[in-house]
Amino acid sequence: MRLGILDGIRGHLLIMMMLAHLAFQPGLSVFGEVHHVRLIGLYDAEFLIFLSGMLVGFLYETRLGTSGGLPRFLGQRTVKIYRYYLISAVPFLIITLVAMRSGLPDELMPIAQVALMQNGGSYSDILPIYVYCFVLLLAATPLLHRFGPVALLLPSGLVYVASQASYATGFFGLSGLFMAFDVGAWQFLFFIAFVLGALHRQITGALDRLPDGAFLGLLALALMLTALQRTFSYYPLLLADPGSLPINWARMQLHPFHLTRIMVVVALFGLILMRPHALTRWPRAVMDWWFNLRLLRLTGKYSIQMFVFHVVLMAVVMQSLPHLSSTQDLVLAAICLCLFLAAPFAWDAWQKRQRARRAAPIPGE
Repeated sequence: MRLGILDGIRGHLLIMMMLAHLAFQPGLSVFGEVHHVRLIGLYDAEFLIFLSGMLVGFLYETRLGTSGGLPRFLGQRTVKIYRYYLISAVPFLIITLVAMRSGLPDELMPIAQVALMQNGGSYSDILPIYVYCFVLLLAATPLLHRFGPVALLLPSGLVYVASQASYATGFFGLSGLFMAFDVGAWQFLFFIAFVLGALHRQITGALDRLPDGAFLGLLALALMLTALQRTFSYYPLLLADPGSLPINWARMQLHPFHLTRIMVVVALFGLILMRPHALTRWPRAVMDWWFNLRLLRLTGKYSIQMFVFHVVLMAVVMQSLPHLSSTQDLVLAAICLCLFLAAPFAWDAWQKRQRARRAAPIPGE
């Protein structure tokens, strides 16, 4: 796949995530009307996790595998994401500490929970998922080096199967205070994407060698399945009956059928992007135009910073809504959305000024 538009895809997903989280608030469902969930029936975290795993796999195959730099890369990336996770928890800590009326030991508890990724700001739980996935991949590095990327699917798949035995948020119940996703399940999506990224040359080569008829058959099948999965709602309980479940439990636990839905959509977009064809020329052109918009590319370029900013903005919205009228709710949400859309341009301009300042000669030298 042409990774040049990866920032644009990631930027699109982050903007859609902001819209979705606004739409989840009472009285703000209008923001969900322009979300891609209306088109494909899926939200954003699924594809952000997939993109992250695919990119790490691509980097492993092209650079990090030959240089032996994967452990160093994963360590640096884990530290960076953990640092931004702590920043994302600041609104939660401020709200929690201000609301408290008890003694110091109780006030220290939220801080300890945040430090251990057991609590944090609303809608910030995707960052701990990244941390867990990177740590698991780091632990699996010896297996990767000895047996290759496909071998990672076995231990990751076993953890996934075990996660389906009981419904639990966090990592088998860990982090369940604020993490809605079952990390034991979602790590499997990351590892699938990692393997696909590591095998991207073989996959691209196989697609290129396919006769036109076979390729068009695959494309038609992916298009049909994408259309069918849009309204799919059958999720049988597999290994356990946990009783009462939230309405979105299948997504949070990454039910095998939900995982299949994700991969169907990924396959459709992958086929369009990976092999040029006369019949895919116009959707490729549309995607090229859309994902190369400067707004999307800058949002994706500063994805971690933008994600944290979205957490802060959502904290402002969620704390303010109970005290505002319905009209004021919409105005506040619109202002926060505009701030979010403007932020990558402001951040990029600031970064350029910083680089220019560092590059400027020091007077007198």
